[in-house]
Amino acid sequence: MEKDFGVSRTAALLGLSVYILSIALGPMLAAPLSETHGRLIVYRVSVPLCMIFTLGCGFSRTFAQFLVCRFLAGMMGSPVLAVGAGTNLDMWKQRDRSVSTTLFVMAPFAGPALGCVVLFVVSLVLVLTFLQTGCWWFHGYAIQLAMDHVGNPLRHAPDLPLLHRHARNIREDTPRSSR
Repeated sequence: MEKDFGVSRTAALLGLSVYILSIALGPMLAAPLSETHGRLIVYRVSVPLCMIFTLGCGFSRTFAQFLVCRFLAGMMGSPVLAVGAGTNLDMWKQRDRSVSTTLFVMAPFAGPALGCVVLFVVSLVLVLTFLQTGCWWFHGYAIQLAMDHVGNPLRHAPDLPLLHRHARNIREDTPRSSR
């Protein structure tokens, strides 16, 4: 990065700092949206935008473009981390939550650690040319859309937003005389 953009070593670390800052700020936007509009729409909007801005980081010509794309990629990627715990609570029964939550928490750490190994094996065995041309993000999004439309448990949730459903349950449980 120092050589590509002609910046100092300290400035080159700014990309990581901006990304971490945006991951901290993103859930402040995503959490209220997921409670009022549902989690699925947050996933469907934030994941593709995160992929687009991550791709923008790779194609940026100036250091400023890189920093802006890095900030927006972190901002759009963080809702998945913030909303995922609630999704685990909604999707799994209490006895099964420990495994799903463990896998959810482990995934961000296992992805970077195992991603290179998996990519090496896949590219060595299958020799997929689209991995080298940069079209892999499109295939990943197509797979995500296909999974959303085939048996996704979130699709079968009621259409009411979560807060309205919660308020309705409280009204049903509260006797008329105490309102």
